[in-house]
Amino acid sequence: MKTKIFSIIIMTVLCSGIINSQTTTPANQSLSGTQTGYNEYEALNSIQSTQVINSGTTTYTAGNEIVLKPGFHAKPGSKFEAVIDDVSNRLTIMTYNLWSNDKISEHAEVITKSGADIIAIQEMRKTPNFNSLKNKTGLNGEFYVLKGGGWAIFEWMIPDYGIALLWKPTLGTPIIHKKYIDIPGGGSDNDSRRGYIIAEFNDYCFISTHYSLNPEQRIEMTNKILNETIVQSYKNSGKPVYIGGDFNEQPHEPAISMFTNPSNGFEVLNDTFSPTHATFGGKYIDLILEHNTNPNRAVIDRGIPSCIPWPTGWITVVSDHYPYYVKVKFK
Repeated sequence: MKTKIFSIIIMTVLCSGIINSQTTTPANQSLSGTQTGYNEYEALNSIQSTQVINSGTTTYTAGNEIVLKPGFHAKPGSKFEAVIDDVSNRLTIMTYNLWSNDKISEHAEVITKSGADIIAIQEMRKTPNFNSLKNKTGLNGEFYVLKGGGWAIFEWMIPDYGIALLWKPTLGTPIIHKKYIDIPGGGSDNDSRRGYIIAEFNDYCFISTHYSLNPEQRIEMTNKILNETIVQSYKNSGKPVYIGGDFNEQPHEPAISMFTNPSNGFEVLNDTFSPTHATFGGKYIDLILEHNTNPNRAVIDRGIPSCIPWPTGWITVVSDHYPYYVKVKFK
């Protein structure tokens, strides 16, 4: 089915990142009230609305119809878009290096407001914090304890440290694999302790990881993932493979270039040409990669959630990384 778009655009308001988060996509939606900021609504079948779009950007996406009833109004200075498309083939992916585990409530709010379906988490510290993050977001998840949260001499101070994966319960129950990568050499951040989590869903595979600070070790990690039997199986079956994580490397550097080599066929989905999409110190290192041969695949939206409760001081207060999300149509 071809995508049909009906839009009223008076002026684009830049406020990307927060959507009207839903634990599941309803069959139908009836909308009312006044909207400001960035809002996105989806329905498998129909959306009917009497909303007043006062400012910001609002998007409706429905499978069959969008009805703008008497009272609906998009005011000057706002942007409204209506899209008829199959929303069941959409997926919002996020990667997020938490850094501060004292800010679980703030992290949970950002994850919830992003509307992400699957989140790759790095620098998760302590199982109680992970359980709290799951409870506050209402998501399912897995925590892979790799230990060695800092210099090895201080390891006893951080008894569990590693990577995690969160997903919406409505996606189903994936088959989980936790892969440890023993990389000799170590480093100031105990780089010999690395790994990745694989989640096998029916229609796609997702991998959460956190790469080494050492360039040679990053190449070894890429080789491990590319040669992973599960990754090869999904690629051979024509099902998408997604990888999210803090790669400690930009797309033009060697370990990521291995993924994007035509022989391996991955694509970096981040917008690495926009300075507002840099995630750490002006660099693009928190990445989302895709291998997908379906001709209908598309990137619908992407960026750093910028409409957050902490518009300034994020790096010094909440995390030293910005979270990054990509919304895709995977088939």
